[in-house]
Parts: sequence; C-alpha cells; structure tokens
Amino acid sequence: EMFYAGRPGGRRAQLRGAKLGGLKLARRDLHEADPSRARLQGVTGYRTNFTDASLRGANLSRADLRHAVLDGANLEGADCQGANLTGARLDNADLRGADLGVLRLCATLNSRGRYARRRDSMAASCRLRGPQMRSACRGRRIDTSNRGASSLRLAPRPVEPLPAEPFPMPSTILTNVLDGIATLTLDRPHKMNAWDTPMRGEVMAALKAWNTDRHVGAVIITGSGERAFSAGQDLEETEKLQTGKAGADWFASWRAFYDSLRDLDKPSLAALNGVAAGSAYQFALLCDVRIGHRGVTLGQPEINAGIPSVTGPMLMLPRIGLARTMELTLTGRMMAAAEAASIGLIQHLVDSPDHVMAKTREIAALMASKPPIAMRLNKKRFRQVTQQAYEEAFANGAAYQVEAYASGEPQAAMRAFFAARAKRK
Repeated sequence: EMFYAGRPGGRRAQLRGAKLGGLKLARRDLHEADPSRARLQGVTGYRTNFTDASLRGANLSRADLRHAVLDGANLEGADCQGANLTGARLDNADLRGADLGVLRLCATLNSRGRYARRRDSMAASCRLRGPQMRSACRGRRIDTSNRGASSLRLAPRPVEPLPAEPFPMPSTILTNVLDGIATLTLDRPHKMNAWDTPMRGEVMAALKAWNTDRHVGAVIITGSGERAFSAGQDLEETEKLQTGKAGADWFASWRAFYDSLRDLDKPSLAALNGVAAGSAYQFALLCDVRIGHRGVTLGQPEINAGIPSVTGPMLMLPRIGLARTMELTLTGRMMAAAEAASIGLIQHLVDSPDHVMAKTREIAALMASKPPIAMRLNKKRFRQVTQQAYEEAFANGAAYQVEAYASGEPQAAMRAFFAARAKRK
C-alpha cells in the first residue's frame, strides 16, 4: 500500500529481503530506506529517490531506474544486470563488488570522483574515475574482478546487446507528489538552475500534467542546492541569438512557459532557497505565494546583459508601483530578502534555509485544503483582471527584442560577461 498511486513514499522503510519484483515504484521517495537483499527484478523505479538507501545485495536485474536518484546509495554486492540507469544520478554511490552486468548506463556518476566514460568511439574498456560526467556507455558489461570501485572496467560490447531504445538526456527537473502536494525542483545546480529551452519544456509539461491531476492540490516550485532558486535564462543559449528575428522568436516562446504557471487552477508557491534573477524572478512573481529565507536575493538584472525588460516590469508594476519598478529595472540591482518582504514580494520570511520548505509545505497544505472549485474560480478572476497588461506585454514586447538583438548589444554584453567570468576562474 505504501507504493500505491497517490500514497506517500517509503522514507526510511525497512524492506530487507522483500520480494518486490515487477512493482511500480515510479516517483516514490525511498530516502534512507533499507531495501538490502530485496528482490527488485523488473521493478519500475522511474525517478524514484533512493538517496542514501542501502541496496547491499539487492537484486535489481532488469529494473527500470531511469532518472532515479541514487546519491550516496550503497549498492555493494548488488545484482544490477540489465538494469536501465539512463539519466540516473549516483553521486557518491558505493558500487564496490556490484555486478553491473549488461547495463544501460547513460548516468551521471560522481562516486567520490569516479565515473564510467568511453575513452573513444571504439574503446573496449574504461574505468570509473575522474570528475563528474555523463557516461556515454550503453549496453556495456562491467568487469568487477577487482572489487574496488576505482578499478571497475567496462568490457567489450556483448555479442547479443539489449534491444535498442532511445536514451534521453537526463532530466533537468525533479518532481515529487506527497500528501497531495506536488514539488518541482529546478535541477541544474552547476548552472545555478538557469534554464534553457529544453528545461522550460520539462517545467511546462509537469505543470500541465499536475493541473489536471485530481490527486494534486497545490504546487511548490524550488531550486536544487543552496545557491539559487534559479539564475533565470541560461545566457549561453541567448548569446547565440544573432538576429532580430531570432530575438523576437525567443521572446515569443516565453508566453507558453509563463502560461503553464499562470493558468494553474491550483495554488502555486515559490520556495525561494537562493537567488531568483531575471525570468526566474518573474516566474516567482507568477506564483501565488513566495516563501524565502534571509539570505535570498531577487531582482531584474536583464539590463546588465543588454536585454530589454518587458514582462518583468509588467509583473512588478501592480505589485510594487511604478517608481520602484523603474528603479529596479533601470539599475538591474538585486533586492535583499528583507527589502522584498517589506514590500510584499516575499510573503513569508524565515530565518534559516532549512525552514523554507517546511514553511512552504505548511502553507501549501492550508491552500490545498480549500474548496477546489472556489480556488479555481478565484484564480480565474485574478487572471481576468490582469489579462490586459499580460496580453499587451507579449503583443508589443517582440519589437523591443528585435531592435536589441539586431543591434548586437545583448550578444556583446553576454560575451563580456563570459570573458569576465573566465578571468575570475
């Protein structure tokens, strides 16, 4: 029953020796659980959280663990033959003595600095070592004759490889539904959770799915790590825009992204764990409630990258007035959490980062308990009274991006930013 659809996860559950073959554990939370020596043959563990779980001696053969999180998990002696670990995270996982058999391994491995990597397209073997990197190893058999994880080697491809199937890039978001509250975590911490077009597509898909899911009563959006909710647009993507038309097309793509949050019939909450800048600041403003800690900063620094601000001022204007909207937009400065709270942009300010999610879930549970039809109609009315300004921004904003990107100023500002960052390194 613990794994039944809509039920909570199994954090710290004792599953030692259990027979779970063929069970669907997709998107479950098994954080610190003990499934050691459990029989998990053919189990579906898509996006399941096995962080710090003990899987010693477990039978994971043919298990579907795509995009599962196994950070710090103990897989010592586990049988993983034929398991699909496409996109899985195994940071600091203990793989000593694990039989990884014929493994689909397009995973992010950072086993204390050890990972699997094809040395070249014809390489017959490789080692688990070096910095974190996505593996390019598919359908490889790992030789574990030397049981130390640092000496695991990939043997030549098997004569009868597993059936070919697509290997998607690892997801850039993490999703979880617990007690009727859905949580979306922006998961590009190495980029301060800055988003590009594919990542925005993942966010849109999750929000649209939850909007029609009767088991979801509220949605929380947060960021991975301690530094950032999100730094906003990944400048490495926009720096490549070379023409005015490309800038206009890029701007137009944000309509669907913002719609996916704005059109939610369920309450949305931003759990601000760090900086929220530019489009991420705007995304937080589109949430119904914002919760943050005293170390949070947020603001509209787009002018520093040569990008004219259109949607940001539209969202700030009814919330903080024209004078402050102009000052923040034209200086590009970031507000401290105390200032943001004093003007109502952060409704709940907690003392410690550790308290942000607990407070957010408390408010989300309260909002999810309200009559759902009344909630939907209230949100519909708020959209209605703000729709004119929203439509105007997207109708006229493209012209500003055309002029800016045709001039080359945004591209030059971004190149200068990257050059300055490279010097600091």
